[in-house]
Amino acid sequence: MILTRQLSRGAVAVAIGLASVGALAPSASADALTWEVVHQVDRQVIYGVVPVTRRDVWALTGTRPQQDYRSRPLSLRWNGSAWRRVATPTGLTGVLTAGDALSPTDVWAIGGEEGGPSYALRWDGAQWNVAGRWEVGDVTGITVLGPSDVWVFGAHGRDWGAGTWHYDGATWTKMETPFAIIKASDVSPTDIWGIARGASGDTRTVVHYDGTSWQEVPTGDVLPPDIPYSDATGTSQSVFLSGIVARSAQDVWVTGTVSRTENEVSTQQPVLIRWNGTRWRRVDVPGAGAIDKITPDGRRGFWFAARPGPEEPQVIRHRSGGGVWTTAAVTTPAGTVPALYDLALVPGTRQVYGVGLLQAVDPVVHNTGAIFRLVR
Repeated sequence: MILTRQLSRGAVAVAIGLASVGALAPSASADALTWEVVHQVDRQVIYGVVPVTRRDVWALTGTRPQQDYRSRPLSLRWNGSAWRRVATPTGLTGVLTAGDALSPTDVWAIGGEEGGPSYALRWDGAQWNVAGRWEVGDVTGITVLGPSDVWVFGAHGRDWGAGTWHYDGATWTKMETPFAIIKASDVSPTDIWGIARGASGDTRTVVHYDGTSWQEVPTGDVLPPDIPYSDATGTSQSVFLSGIVARSAQDVWVTGTVSRTENEVSTQQPVLIRWNGTRWRRVDVPGAGAIDKITPDGRRGFWFAARPGPEEPQVIRHRSGGGVWTTAAVTTPAGTVPALYDLALVPGTRQVYGVGLLQAVDPVVHNTGAIFRLVR
């Protein structure tokens, strides 16, 4: 994206924290580390958020299944005072899952049904239009660098991804690679970084585009090895990369999780690695669990969506530019906990939005789609 350059009655404050290089520090400022719910959509999940400006933010989702048991894509737009539904083209099914933007009059979103058909939509300032269609395969990521320079990625599973496609302003071209790119983060049109499924189907591959071709960037021994399950040892281990932010050619951050099963006991450990222009290094993340999402905080630090354990609610955590990890809090309605699917920074600010759902503690109560915002 280049713009001028994701239990009891009463309100519940859900403590959220990630690692520190050492230990979690207390919040230095409650005002700066508190999140709130700003909008809800009944019985839905909000999958993606695209902030364009402080007064122009898009949330991407889908309707509840209709009479034909299919959802329809749905977009919500913040105009500075209220969230409004904005119509999408008729005849489409599935949900919107991710997006990117160049300006208020050039916003993109992707979506579709699991396994296809999938599509890319483009907002021209007045309406959404279909900009691309794929009959087979999921689309999982989009990176927009210019009106005639758009990348769409599809690698949801080994057999279900739509592939890697590039739009030049007139035509979509499929790019053949030995890996399946899931999502990417750009520095420039000739410096794009992504996470991908490798040729063997792994989920630990980092790739780079130099303006000519996509190539794997080996992580070496920074990531622990994948270990196939063995009946003899009862042990298996896999690395799952989930988020990527490229701030410059010498500053690329990747998040993930190491999932390990040993004697029928499953554990997770967070992974955070950084590329300094020459090599990868591991960044310490204290505590257990998974890191799912990452977005810059506007001050050289990052916000993360994480899960302390497989059965525990999701949390939001912050790492400062100086490497200090602190906890945040999310104030949610009674009887709910947050689950975030995306985090994103409003360009040129420190304002951050998150989207996902409010998960009901009571299993008989329906979940609710939610938009979260960092309190400033």
